[in-house]
Amino acid sequence: AMGQFFIFWLVRSFSALTLVTVTTTRKFFTVLASIFWFQHKIALGQWMSIALVFTGLGWEETNKYIQKQRARAKARQDQAAAAETPASVGEAVSTQVGANGQEEGKEAEEGAVPEGGEAAAQGGEPA
Repeated sequence: AMGQFFIFWLVRSFSALTLVTVTTTRKFFTVLASIFWFQHKIALGQWMSIALVFTGLGWEETNKYIQKQRARAKARQDQAAAAETPASVGEAVSTQVGANGQEEGKEAEEGAVPEGGEAAAQGGEPA
């Protein structure tokens, strides 16, 4: 019952690939323990097969680690780039009081002339 719970938990918390890796690794070490505990004689081809399995597991875990590190570095880079990006000039919003006394947002654009023409832009009376 505990074994099934552990399998369910691994699949739910991580992935099926992680479950396969854990299961294969467990079986691999069980075989090695059996070889040494019961002093089984293993041929060269069998040792090469054991080494191949262990190499494959190591390769898989190393690649997974490298991919996670690259993803984290890219996320930090993207976050830093987003933090350094200034707001573009045409997106500033000014707040003005409308005729009914409520604030109204108005897009301010670079070089835009306020209501009232050039005189109002320079602080004079509108024409």
